[in-house]
Amino acid sequence: MCELPIEFSDLSYVVEPQVYQSYNYLRNLSDDELNQQDIYFVNLPDDVQLCEDGKSRKVDRNNLEEYLLLSAKYQLYEQYLNVFKQMKNGFQAQFDAKLLVQSFSLYEINQLIDIIDYQINKEKLLKCIHFQRRNQINENYFTQYISEADQQKLENFLTFITGSKYSNLENFKIEVQTNVELQKNKLPVSRTCSNVLIIPQYPTYDEFKAKMDIALDWGLDFFGQG
Repeated sequence: MCELPIEFSDLSYVVEPQVYQSYNYLRNLSDDELNQQDIYFVNLPDDVQLCEDGKSRKVDRNNLEEYLLLSAKYQLYEQYLNVFKQMKNGFQAQFDAKLLVQSFSLYEINQLIDIIDYQINKEKLLKCIHFQRRNQINENYFTQYISEADQQKLENFLTFITGSKYSNLENFKIEVQTNVELQKNKLPVSRTCSNVLIIPQYPTYDEFKAKMDIALDWGLDFFGQG
């Protein structure tokens, strides 16, 4: 819509995690292993060539990144080209796309116009959480909490810590600080300007979950989303 360049990593927000991982896994193969995969520049589900003579062009180490990028472009955009042309004309009749790109990040644009079904990837979110001090108990708490959460709670979680449910999880960091001096009946506290979450050391996961749920609800009220 805004004519931003497509990157291979954009595919992770659209396809199932295992599909994206299967593409990304190709990067870890040796030259011989990649050659044995017998992959060509073709989108297999519909047998569409990703480039000229794609059916005769085999994927190897030298052209792997090109193959991944072309696969992402096809799955995200080119297979829907006719539909996108109509949507783009309507979108650009209402919005100045260049001004939007200059003024806002992609995630802020999503929030402003609300045209993308934004999904938070749990695995990526967990990788963004870092602990000021190693704490296996709290790491287990957060792993279980994020794994059990639905999309609404994940959005609430990001909003409480960052001030926005739209966050680019690439090269993103949430710092968790455990303050043992805080009483265990206190709620988690966030610093949205630095993406920091401060929690007491809760004795059980159930207590951690209960306090976190309350904090997220109150946080949404603060951000005007409750």
